[in-house]
Amino acid sequence: MKKIAGYEASLFYLSISLGIIYGLFARFLFGLGALSELFEIMSLSFIFFIPVVVGFITVFILSGKYDISISGWIFQPWSTSLLTIASSLVLAWEGIICAVVWVPIFLIMSSIGGIIAGIFQKFRLSQKSKTFVLTSFIIFPFLISPLEQQIEPLEKNSIAKTQILINANAQSIWKHIKEVPKISEDELENSFSYQLGFPKPVEAKLIGEGVGSIREAIFKGDVLFIEEVTEWIPYKKISFSITPAPDIPPTTFDQHVVVGGKYFDVLQGTYELERISESKFILHLSSEHKLSTRFNWYTQIWTNFFMNDIQNNILKVVKKRAESE
Repeated sequence: MKKIAGYEASLFYLSISLGIIYGLFARFLFGLGALSELFEIMSLSFIFFIPVVVGFITVFILSGKYDISISGWIFQPWSTSLLTIASSLVLAWEGIICAVVWVPIFLIMSSIGGIIAGIFQKFRLSQKSKTFVLTSFIIFPFLISPLEQQIEPLEKNSIAKTQILINANAQSIWKHIKEVPKISEDELENSFSYQLGFPKPVEAKLIGEGVGSIREAIFKGDVLFIEEVTEWIPYKKISFSITPAPDIPPTTFDQHVVVGGKYFDVLQGTYELERISESKFILHLSSEHKLSTRFNWYTQIWTNFFMNDIQNNILKVVKKRAESE
């Protein structure tokens, strides 16, 4: 009889297939707009508990016949998890950005599910008890989701801070931060954020000068941010509020990371020059963004990562331009 990884092939494929089917069914149901009052993608029930069940199913079915090692409890669910996420991408149910953000927590939580399944099987339960346990796990996320929807997500503001050393005078640096002429493709590094589909910056136009003036920050994909200057200290500091234009195409951002959307918004940006010498400055760029999820602690890790990545690229453009003069 053919075996894979030491298991009977048919049982191995069955455990993975059932895990994938469960994960995709959950993704479909939680993504239905008509059921948004009961189920929501950006919920603890889906993001955290569905992966637990996917891992539980994978290991529970296999361990019913085989004595699986602890490493198997941990890592066997990973194949099911990655195939579930890949399938949701193929079906266009998930965007690449959300998929990448989901992978780490999916793997961790599916391993937890695998460990729980392995422990349960050590008890040598009767077939009736096994069926009850498996059924309970399968329906658990769907039972608690409507209850979770009654709890409003907490809002959390976070600040992404970046900096770069520039060998140029304050006048030259200031010129390149108050407004940004068109950026060519070869000026931008092909960073991780851009590879995932975040739009690249094109230019920033300044209308007027001083507090109350407007910067129009233009990105690829017809993305426009209206930035009103709230603090203006020439050659030292410029701060601005950030408001996304209402006509940004819905296909530009993943629906769960839309700036100004339900879960994420960028509120303010600040450039500040720190003088080292007449021809050497540290340019600081910070941005304040707001999160509105039930797991802000996790989304904050990723939003800070992406914001830092994007800001570092912009700072490198300013550095190259200022130092080349």
